[in-house]
Amino acid sequence: MYCKETLKGRSDKKFCNAQCKSAYHNQAESTSEAFIRSVNKQLRIACPQGKATVRNLYYFCYDYGYTPSVDSEKVVVIQQQNYMNNNPIH
Repeated sequence: MYCKETLKGRSDKKFCNAQCKSAYHNQAESTSEAFIRSVNKQLRIACPQGKATVRNLYYFCYDYGYTPSVDSEKVVVIQQQNYMNNNPIH
């Protein structure tokens, strides 16, 4: 699945050796986790001391944000839109 070498051994074998198996999984994780690492980096920049005072209307967790509704039992949930990228979290 990684180096495309001919496999020898069991019929259900997917990797030629442990290095190829590790490389395959590391590559797959790195692409799927890139967005999460980017968000975590922004959060560390926005809050370097572990706490911060902000005046944001929406509270974001990755690409979803929420804010309390007028009805105290509900919240409004939004997904981040392209226009919001012009105002990064700092």
